Order: sequence, then structure tokens, then C-alpha cells
Amino acid sequence: MVRVLTDHCGGETRAALEARGWEVVDAEQADLDRLRTLSQVDLVIAGLRPDHYEDDLRRLAVLKALSPDLPLVAMAETIEHDGVLAADVLIDVPIIRAGASQDLLKIALAAAET
Repeated sequence: MVRVLTDHCGGETRAALEARGWEVVDAEQADLDRLRTLSQVDLVIAGLRPDHYEDDLRRLAVLKALSPDLPLVAMAETIEHDGVLAADVLIDVPIIRAGASQDLLKIALAAAET
């Protein structure tokens, strides 16, 4: 079973993950001590919130640097905020615009399975 850690993701994302039969661990509600390390998850899907954009972007960049082989997908309402382009910071990380076609999320999830 695929185990996905989500952070700042909406209900549609969770529903799409659960529909695939994947176990969803919400970072905001999980006992992260129980997970111990990121090696116990197969994928991370994290949101870039407009009101915390730079903090979220920095956190994801650190996560990618610490676990470069862990698949990471970012969800964002916009890929640019105050002149900061997410793709310039999150190299090799798929960024899906929130509210975009659910097909984009499905494609990203299918890519993560391989």
C-alpha cells in the first residue's frame, strides 16, 4: 500500500488519494513521532498557501534537499507570489495549480506510482 503524507491539502486531494486505495497521513493531524522519518512514506503532497507562500516554499525546498529521492508534488493557487516563482525554487517537483483539472492530479499520482 502506498502511504502519502499530505500537508495543507484540501478534501478533493485526499479523496483522489483514497480512491486509489492509498493510505493518507495528514501532517496537521498525524502523530509525526509515530512516522519517525520520511522513509516511512512513499509520497508527499503539500500545498503552497498564498498567505504563507514563502514559508511553505522554503519548507518544501528543505524537504526536497533532505530527501531528494522522495516523490514530492506541490499544490498551489498560483505558481508565483510577490515575484517568487515556485518552479525556480522547487526544481524537479511537479506543481499543480489548485482548482485545475483533477486530471492533472491523476497524472501526477500515476507518475508517482511508477
